[in-house]
Amino acid sequence: MKTTQHSWLYFLPIIALTLLLVTRWQTSQSQSIALSSDETLPNINLPALFHPANRFTTQMLRGKVTLLNIWASWCSNCQSEHATLMTIKNSVPIYGIIFKDNAEDAKAWLRSTGNPYTAIGADPDGALAMTLGIEGIPQTFVIDKHGIIRYDFKGALNMHSWKNTLQPLVEQLNNES
Repeated sequence: MKTTQHSWLYFLPIIALTLLLVTRWQTSQSQSIALSSDETLPNINLPALFHPANRFTTQMLRGKVTLLNIWASWCSNCQSEHATLMTIKNSVPIYGIIFKDNAEDAKAWLRSTGNPYTAIGADPDGALAMTLGIEGIPQTFVIDKHGIIRYDFKGALNMHSWKNTLQPLVEQLNNES
């Protein structure tokens, strides 16, 4: 009786191996391209959140140092970083891309909490986020004047990360020609 009662334990390693292989296969099927710092920002051409007939494009992010923040209204970490974005919005232009979010929910959330963004693009299926190599949201890129990604900050920005990491980099990039 003891042997049959615990015989399912012999299948545990097989189940674990199967789950590992399925996870690796799904990861290899992903079309995500992880971008590292000092890579040119890929071509962006999304509908603008507040005016979908207009386009949110890569050209908007050229000619000045900017932050590109990937976020969603349903994301609790995005909500927690919002106060920081509102505080720093006059220090650097912040552009946003909503990730897999309902446009009406995102607009309503911004109307109630404030809008720190210069412009916002809508990425409802997450295709652009996959191209950018987004691992989770929020994620913020520092883009230089030439459209080069100079820093990739993963997670919620706070005043400490702004003052100690991003702000010095933004100031340095603003002083470069």
